[in-house]
Amino acid sequence: MKNTQHVSYTARTHQYWDQEELNAIRKDFLENVNTAQEWYDFLKDKNFVQASHASSSYPVQWSKLDHPINVVNFVYQKVGDVKNFDWANFIRKVEEDTQGIDSSNSQICPTRIENFSHEIDFLRSKGFDKEGHVLDPTEDRYPEVFELIDKFNFYYFKVQIRIQYPGSVQEAHTDTLDCFWGDIDDQVPGIKEMPFDPVTKSPNGNWPMRIIIPIYDWVPGQVFAFEDQMWTNWKTGEIIAFDWSNLMHYTANSTLRPRAILKITGITDDPNHWLFDHINNGKQKEF
Repeated sequence: MKNTQHVSYTARTHQYWDQEELNAIRKDFLENVNTAQEWYDFLKDKNFVQASHASSSYPVQWSKLDHPINVVNFVYQKVGDVKNFDWANFIRKVEEDTQGIDSSNSQICPTRIENFSHEIDFLRSKGFDKEGHVLDPTEDRYPEVFELIDKFNFYYFKVQIRIQYPGSVQEAHTDTLDCFWGDIDDQVPGIKEMPFDPVTKSPNGNWPMRIIIPIYDWVPGQVFAFEDQMWTNWKTGEIIAFDWSNLMHYTANSTLRPRAILKITGITDDPNHWLFDHINNGKQKEF
């Protein structure tokens, strides 16, 4: 049974976009996007921000879907802690590698700049002109990060250090994994041509997951929200998983210090992967 049978073909409302236009985009997405490559092209051919919004199936009843996550409602959830890690040395390197960067000269994902400049231009025209900074860690410079992620048991992953400097705001959005799909071709040949589920935005039998690990403790004035739920009081090393494919989420930094995270997008073909077990059963794991 297709997962599209369990979601509405009516797009969720938006304060800016016309509803009939959103509904037409959503119908096109649910009926005609059959591979990750087609999803990538769909985003390139349309207003990226509008298409991203129309792709959201929130609220999703995960227990009805053909997916290893089977809780009724999955928004965001703590699934573990990174304890056995030299955070002080790691933070020192991050701060060395980002000296002189602030919200006025930060750089986003290069793949997005190359292929989705229309998204960037649209958002800047609406006032979102202070993007978060993306630092792509290399294994030579940050071997401890790659050693950590190897323990997560993904068969392929992409990791970014994301830094939101004071004054930066990220619009409410639903993730598309555009940078992930844009860079995966040489690493996992053929995956972008596999049958694709538009509800979970996953190739059949292969499930991308996105986790967030804070680099600094939370301070008041730092906003990280999933729909109407605010994530606060986080501590360095917490591991958070969330429904990236459908949730509207948004961030802002109204403090005078950077807010930094490790953002890991990994893919597994194991329906018994520890992440699914921990989400379904409310468990946490220490690394």
